[in-house]
Amino acid sequence: MMKTLMITLTMATLVFLGIAAAPNASALQPTTKPSCTSLFARLTDAFDEAVRTMISFRTKAADALVGDAIPLIDLEKISDDVVDIQIRAYESVGEIVGDKGTPGPVNLTVPFKNFRGSCYTERTFRLAVGPWDHVKVSFKKTGGKNGAHLAICKYDVNDNYITTKYIQIDKGTETAGVEKTITMKGMKNDKYLTIHLVAEGGAINKVDYKLKVTGEFDYDKLAKDKTTSPTFVPQTKTVIKR
Repeated sequence: MMKTLMITLTMATLVFLGIAAAPNASALQPTTKPSCTSLFARLTDAFDEAVRTMISFRTKAADALVGDAIPLIDLEKISDDVVDIQIRAYESVGEIVGDKGTPGPVNLTVPFKNFRGSCYTERTFRLAVGPWDHVKVSFKKTGGKNGAHLAICKYDVNDNYITTKYIQIDKGTETAGVEKTITMKGMKNDKYLTIHLVAEGGAINKVDYKLKVTGEFDYDKLAKDKTTSPTFVPQTKTVIKR
């Protein structure tokens, strides 16, 4: 009897202090603007291993791509090898890459050509580290009445925040087909991105979308990672797409 009384008094005290009180309805509503604070479980250990692999990989890619008029290896082969490394990093902590069927965040590789979905409230993506100097994120509204706000946030592998860029597409069916792209520079080896998508217009409607991510080498910077001095540096940048 005494134990029951103590438990009852304790719960009453917590409710009085506001600790155990149920959240009000407004607290459960989705935010109206995306931010970098909605991060999810860290993958730091797995990404640390991926970083070490990417540093070695980038040196080999530089040796192959910079220094000869004709590249020694196919750029698509580089892209595929990078994706394999990223997938192994995700799988080492039991994460599923590109899973649309379950709630919660989605992990994507770079490059990733098409991720199609529908968003009623919010959605978060995490992009793996890679050897790319720059990463481009393209978001296309393909349908629905809602608008879309995106925060693309840059971190280092120690989860230190660096910067954010935003994409916004207005609500209304007339904005279907609008596509916007941002570029995050200085991404090579030890930086990653999170993408936070918030639908604007109410949870009874949705925004249909296509998300595309590509990586890009800066050949001037890539030349500095060669094991030998380059004899030829291409003047144009090459975008790696999957």
